[in-house]
Amino acid sequence: MLTYFDLTFFSVMKIVEGKQHTEMRKIATIASYIILVLSAVVPFFLMFIVCRRFEVMKIKHAKASFNTVILKIDK
Repeated sequence: MLTYFDLTFFSVMKIVEGKQHTEMRKIATIASYIILVLSAVVPFFLMFIVCRRFEVMKIKHAKASFNTVILKIDK
């Protein structure tokens, strides 16, 4: 979770900075946009998986395979 917040924070700070004089800064800005998009998409994708498998999770044996994902999302 700390990595998620750190990557999101630093990517936003890089985008806000706006200095793109060198090629490396341009690449860092593009990487920041990619990280920012992924940090918004990945949680929705995980929730989609959990909601999609909700009927299967009523079965105790099937729930065991998704237990770690559910615990991480709950936290």
